[in-house]
Amino acid sequence: MTDYKEEQSMELEALESIFLEDYELISVDPIGVSLRLEPFPGEEDKNYVGIKACFTFPETYPDVEPDISVESIKGLNDNQIVELVQLLKDEAQNNLEMPMVYTLAEVAKEWLEKNNKEEVEDSMYSKMIAKQEAIKEKEEEERAKAEAAKKKEIEEKQTDVKKYGHPCTVEAFNEWKEKFLAETTEEKEQVDENKVTGREFFANLKSSTRKELENAEAALVSGDWGTTGDADAGVQEDLFLEGDDPDLDQLDDFDELDSLSDD
Repeated sequence: MTDYKEEQSMELEALESIFLEDYELISVDPIGVSLRLEPFPGEEDKNYVGIKACFTFPETYPDVEPDISVESIKGLNDNQIVELVQLLKDEAQNNLEMPMVYTLAEVAKEWLEKNNKEEVEDSMYSKMIAKQEAIKEKEEEERAKAEAAKKKEIEEKQTDVKKYGHPCTVEAFNEWKEKFLAETTEEKEQVDENKVTGREFFANLKSSTRKELENAEAALVSGDWGTTGDADAGVQEDLFLEGDDPDLDQLDDFDELDSLSDD
């Protein structure tokens, strides 16, 4: 007959000598022990995760598996704890009828090494960050889709313009009409600025005529007609002294006839 108590007592002594201060006897009947486990014992700066694994021995242990519970000391979320407990229970089934707590502790340490991450993915802070990133990613995706759709629409319109010309829609006509009226109004304003009224025109004409008359009168008084206005050309007598002019000769004939008739 197997003496379960003795076997369990011997296993406890072995565990205490191996784990030292990380070992704790938490109950006597039934026997229960807890082990503090980390990926790298004694190297706190490397350990981002850690657990307290509790093993309670049923009366017929190790012929049956121990009750196993795991508490996170740091760095692990609830889902990870559930995963680790299930892993230890499966391993316990493979080690029935022999002391197994040390073996289970080694399996747990290997799992901790694989999951030794600085940040906890399921913490409240990380959940908030993940949610914000998901929202941002979704917004960027929607923005990219909208921009792609707009670009495609513009390209299709440009293709239609090249193929069929600009369509005459109400919006296009109203846009052209506003532009045309604005340009016409601007041109009219420029013409109006340079336009001379009838009154101004006649005032300028009167002033110019009066000045010319004054210049002519002054020339007559001074006898310097050749320097007045456009009459810079006085009479050039030499044009009438050189050669014979048939017209002038004819005038001489008329003079002779007149003298005869007087006689």
